[in-house]
Amino acid sequence: MPKISIIVPCYNVEKYLPQCLDSLTGQTLRDIEIIMVDDGSPDGSGAVCDLYAGKDPRVKVIHKTNGGVSAARNDGLAAATGEYVFFCDGDDWMPPDACELLWAEVEQTGADVVFGDIWRSWQDRDEYMRLFQQTFRSEDPAFIRELIRTNFYYTYCPLVPLRDRADGCYGGPWNKIVKRQMLTRAQINFDLRVKGIYDDVIFSAYVLAEAGKVAYIGKPVYNYRQVPTSMTRVFKKNILDINEAIFASWEEFLKTYDPKGELRQVYAANVIRRLDHAVRVYFMTPANPEPEGQRKRALSRLMKTEPYRSAAKAVETAKLTKRHRVLTHMTRLGWGGGVWLAYHYNDWRKKRR
Repeated sequence: MPKISIIVPCYNVEKYLPQCLDSLTGQTLRDIEIIMVDDGSPDGSGAVCDLYAGKDPRVKVIHKTNGGVSAARNDGLAAATGEYVFFCDGDDWMPPDACELLWAEVEQTGADVVFGDIWRSWQDRDEYMRLFQQTFRSEDPAFIRELIRTNFYYTYCPLVPLRDRADGCYGGPWNKIVKRQMLTRAQINFDLRVKGIYDDVIFSAYVLAEAGKVAYIGKPVYNYRQVPTSMTRVFKKNILDINEAIFASWEEFLKTYDPKGELRQVYAANVIRRLDHAVRVYFMTPANPEPEGQRKRALSRLMKTEPYRSAAKAVETAKLTKRHRVLTHMTRLGWGGGVWLAYHYNDWRKKRR
């Protein structure tokens, strides 16, 4: 049994795969397996995977009909044989000692989940993303519950990082290794209903809810490439349907792991976060062909529906970012046009800096 199975879903990432695979096959911890899942990619991604599999017996390749990143990750997880699993995207890469660092912590603590930091890489710069202010090893259910809150909304972080910029990192599957036996026992998979949007955040919440011991090493284990056309940044005409699927998935999670309703307030913050995402990638994007006036009216109507309306009333506004506080206020008023004004003003201010 290898120590770690690295699962890599691949779709249209041919130009990035060599860097990704070189970083994985070059890990200083050699006792690993690398499971490449070619998700019916129309480019040469599958061929690149096969090339590396021919050179390194630790590389295994699954070729499948396109089914989305959630299904690809699940297929890789089903094929994994390692004691722990790590998820890497095909356009990203890992520092050479990442697996060794994570495994050293497993050997010392026996933790079910071990977190590491990441580098976020743009075309012109790299930024170090520290998740927490200090390292930790914990079996305290109350502390782990705080980590779950952080997964819903990052300002609930119990150990605020030195630079308060890790908002997009806590829910990623690629900043942690997870004990595979725990996933199998609890039947934790990626939710296919959400179409690859937020599936990792929900997955990570389930992982933390089942974990008996967690640890954080405070060292970088991943390089996340910020691609402008990634799943979370392009125009999504079905984002409102995806949001409904996300809320349904969260409700199932809360029903199982939050019978007393202790997470309801932070869930409300998550709903506002999802509304903000819909505003940016659906309502206000120039790629939306509907007339602007029609989109404003549609947003106003949406704000008056559930769960957005109740979330705006229940949310702890002091915990929200400034933009989300404005959005919450406008949602309480049901004023889509106000969102337009506020967001455009904010963009104008950023351009003048």
